[in-house]
Amino acid sequence: TVAILSSFEIELLFLIYLIGPKIFCSQLTYVVDFVVVTLSLTLEIMLKFASKEVLEVLPGILIVFRLWRFVRIGHGLVASTYEVQEQKI
Repeated sequence: TVAILSSFEIELLFLIYLIGPKIFCSQLTYVVDFVVVTLSLTLEIMLKFASKEVLEVLPGILIVFRLWRFVRIGHGLVASTYEVQEQKI
């Protein structure tokens, strides 16, 4: 899980580098995605060193963050399909 989240984090950092921080920050979905991935990665690392009380709450928080990631992936697929269809017309 940490490896997958790390690859998402690296992808987002490359995106910031390639399009520039100004454009990146102007897109709310990019910013929310970056926050979700960063928090998920942080929480996942904390999970490895957490106490028993934290372990009871942390999985629920991680599920919410990861659901957002799936929503973003789904949105990206729909947006890409829509753009391809528009170009064909």
